[in-house]
Amino acid sequence: MKLFFTAALTSLALATASYAGGPIITSKDTTTAFVGLNWNFNSGGGTPEAILGLAHGSRDSSNDVDGGKISLHFGFLNGFSVEKMKLTGLFGDDSAQGEMGLGVGFGDGALFGILGFNTDHVHGGVDVNLGGGLEGYLGIHTIGEFDRVALPPA
Repeated sequence: MKLFFTAALTSLALATASYAGGPIITSKDTTTAFVGLNWNFNSGGGTPEAILGLAHGSRDSSNDVDGGKISLHFGFLNGFSVEKMKLTGLFGDDSAQGEMGLGVGFGDGALFGILGFNTDHVHGGVDVNLGGGLEGYLGIHTIGEFDRVALPPA
């Protein structure tokens, strides 16, 4: 588990690195803590969960966004304990990003892949258990929009 956390933090740092080209700033980094609520869909029905996480995005002058999220997911139906952790990369534009990553379930230690979308306050997707099985999710969050790049005067 310690190896997973080390790899997760290293991946987040590498996935969100950005650069400025020359004397003109060409990208703007935003890092923000967020909370959210999800509704999970699986063969057993639906379950709610709360989310606590950290999102980082780098937005360039073309409004392209690259970044990542790390989040803990708490189950409402099991005494509000941590059920899983997700580490995802974000890529897209200012209004919507694709999301891909990995997660781990704390109850069973199962690894799963993540494929989804992220907008200013809504996200959704599917968790693909590497041992078999799918779980869809749809939720709201407080991330908002990644900061705009200040363009130089014309």
